Amino acid sequence: MSISKRGDHLYANGMGNTIKDVVAMIGDQIKAFSEGRVLYEKIVNCLPVFDSDLFSITINKGRSVTEADPHSLSFGVAAQELKLRIQSLVFALEVRRAGYLSRDASGAEREHWLRSVNHSIQMAKQFAVLGVDTFFDSVVDEDVRQQLDKNGSGTASKQQLKEADAAMRECRKAIKAAIQGIDVSRPSLFSWMSK
Repeated sequence: MSISKRGDHLYANGMGNTIKDVVAMIGDQIKAFSEGRVLYEKIVNCLPVFDSDLFSITINKGRSVTEADPHSLSFGVAAQELKLRIQSLVFALEVRRAGYLSRDASGAEREHWLRSVNHSIQMAKQFAVLGVDTFFDSVVDEDVRQQLDKNGSGTASKQQLKEADAAMRECRKAIKAAIQGIDVSRPSLFSWMSK
């Protein structure tokens, strides 16, 4: 079956929905924690940008579509990867917060547990940042960008392109800063037991 497209998007059409999924995941699972709240608020601040028409830049290649194009496929993989990496970070923060350890664990066992959990959070942070970079790197369809640069056709003015690119850079930077700002030396709620 052939599907007629209205146009080829410069920015992946699912970008905003992916960010909303990430916000929902954080909101549902760790928003009550201080780290989760900061991360949640930073990403929520980006939502109005993704809900705007700023990223609705298209060109019309005048083609029928019978399957997903390469850009859509690579973006889909990057979007799924971002969600999985954020989920790993969320889980690591939940583990630290919950303090899954026996009440009769020794001080050394508690210290080892906390060090291990904080190491897991550090690794999850690094992978989450890589996921953010991969996601935002995959958002732009370079074929559409080249065509816009080449003949200027499409729905976008140069000013809209500049504004969209700047907004995307700012959101990327804010999300990465929120992830990198998560403190890995912070004790768990369980730390009171070591006293």
